[in-house]
Amino acid sequence: MALQLDRAPVASRTVSESSYECRLLGHAWEPFNPIDVRGGMFANMLHLRCVRCFTERHDGIDSLGGLGNRRYIHPEGYKIPKDEKPSTPDLRLWIVRVEKQAARRRKSARAS
Repeated sequence: MALQLDRAPVASRTVSESSYECRLLGHAWEPFNPIDVRGGMFANMLHLRCVRCFTERHDGIDSLGGLGNRRYIHPEGYKIPKDEKPSTPDLRLWIVRVEKQAARRRKSARAS
């Protein structure tokens, strides 16, 4: 699939660009305190949210510190149909192009 400089590397426009960054680089997790998530049978819960795409991860931790269960909540627009999923090389090329564009914009803004 050919990548375009100004768009994310799939045909679907509903998937946020930050979700592509997370697919390539991994999520940027930060702890948070949810209002409406329950731990079920685990007294200890670890709640994390990605600062880029806002995916949430909820881990149930047992009394020995082991992972009891894990659940993800993805924001609308995060999931990509299998037939539209870009390859890792395509994601790498896309993010390099996006970063080059951003650097040019910053340089141009400084020059004016």
